[in-house]
Amino acid sequence: MVYYGRIEEDDLYENLLLLHKKNSKKVSMFITNTCTLRPFMPKKRRTDECDNGEEVSKENSLYELNKQFGSKRAKVAIKQREQMTLNIENAKDQLQEAVANIEVNDDELIASNKENFEFRPPINRKASQIKDVYILENLISTDVLNSLTEVSKNILDNEVNKPETCAFITERIADLKQLRPDDALIKCKIFLYTDCLIHCLKCSIKDLIKRDFKACPYSEIVNEDVLSKYTSKVNNKRARSRSMRDKTIWYIVVLCILACNYKLDLESLGKEIRMSVKALQEVARYLGLTSVGKSNCALKLPIPSGAPSFKGKRSR
Repeated sequence: MVYYGRIEEDDLYENLLLLHKKNSKKVSMFITNTCTLRPFMPKKRRTDECDNGEEVSKENSLYELNKQFGSKRAKVAIKQREQMTLNIENAKDQLQEAVANIEVNDDELIASNKENFEFRPPINRKASQIKDVYILENLISTDVLNSLTEVSKNILDNEVNKPETCAFITERIADLKQLRPDDALIKCKIFLYTDCLIHCLKCSIKDLIKRDFKACPYSEIVNEDVLSKYTSKVNNKRARSRSMRDKTIWYIVVLCILACNYKLDLESLGKEIRMSVKALQEVARYLGLTSVGKSNCALKLPIPSGAPSFKGKRSR
């Protein structure tokens, strides 16, 4: 290691060094100077421009001295620093060559987008009325909805033996009693179907793969519909792929929008399905919905002409 420092001099006094000789009683005095030393850490060469041209800086001089006359360890350190010095222009050229050799497979991009459009709820972006943007019959078949008529009537009539639903759905069904009977009935059916989707989304893979798993305990028609449309098969076992999970979330949001008069509280829904408001806002934008405030979204006209690409969190 090489050390360097500035000699401290003062005209007002002299520093004397006194040496005592062992074999005699005499002492010798020497004038000396003091210097505070610090280790020299090799740095990148640096030159300072002046009027007479380029002048090698003090640090660069020490760098050269250390390189020529320094210890073996110092020379190794300098050699390593020189090897690690990055040439910006060369790096740019190498990056440009690397990028130029990268080929994007358009077929893969098209397949990915095609899969998203295939699973996304069908939307009419040119609709002149809000009710025509998402049509209920395109989301849930009439037969499936009709299978929920009896249980929906029992719920609205305050029957004792009514099915248990998640907190989000229970709160919204309770508000339906203020509506006209026909409107309350159709919205109750939508909420019950949505509750089955939420149950299917929240269940563990361990429960999902069981043969006796029920997405809907009060309608076998709904149960078969949900399991066939929102789960996949892997090695003859039921599974939940990323695409199917995204599809389930998309349909939950759209069905809730239809049943909640085209306005949805994303914070309450997020707590139920364990998603952040930010993530649900991304889903809402993808589905053509408009953000309202910090945690709400709504279906408004006109619908954006093009949907942004969806980059949902990868999940099981």
